[in-house]
Amino acid sequence: MNTLHEQLFRAADKHADRPAVQGTQEVFSFGQLATRVRHLAGALESLGLRPGDRISLLSHNRADYLTYHFATSQLGVILHVMNTRHVVPEWAWAIHDAGSSALIVDEPHAQAAAALRTLCPSLRFVTGIGPVPGADYETSALVGAAKRVLRAPAHAAEDPVLLIYTSGTTGSPKGCLQSQRGSTTIDELTADAMQATERDVYMAIMPYFHQAGMIRSRAVMLRGG
Repeated sequence: MNTLHEQLFRAADKHADRPAVQGTQEVFSFGQLATRVRHLAGALESLGLRPGDRISLLSHNRADYLTYHFATSQLGVILHVMNTRHVVPEWAWAIHDAGSSALIVDEPHAQAAAALRTLCPSLRFVTGIGPVPGADYETSALVGAAKRVLRAPAHAAEDPVLLIYTSGTTGSPKGCLQSQRGSTTIDELTADAMQATERDVYMAIMPYFHQAGMIRSRAVMLRGG
């Protein structure tokens, strides 16, 4: 069965040494990103996360945003991506509604993370993308400490992989789940529509908490760009 992480691993087999994602502070080749994903999935499992659990991600676009996206796919954990333009009460409401077990944040959201830890009793730990004061763990340290996924779960096409909340224009936001099948299908369609090739570079201006922002990056990477 096709899954998001398997799409990445196949691209890594073909384009191991080509750059997959470049941020302001790092560049990962396809091979490096695939290894990072596997190690992070193993680390998250060692912290007690299991298939069907939810983790919330509050960060601006970063290379490791994609690492978490593919690692949670491999582990069977549902990634709840949060709108960086919201404020603490809105984030707290969504985390509580999702029942998230962990919170992943970048440095600009360190202060919000401290407040959310107090407001959201379901959170068992906070991990920083980069050095986040007050976080329990740091992503690169987790990646360096883990070497494999301990128990690779079985995946089904309709397994949820991504949780995005609506804008809530007619009331409270509603959590919308995207399945593995839905994700991989739209990636293929988008790659075809963009006529993406390994020579392409996509500038990820659209935020990754937005569906379209994530899809376009995945679609280009699918073709080795």
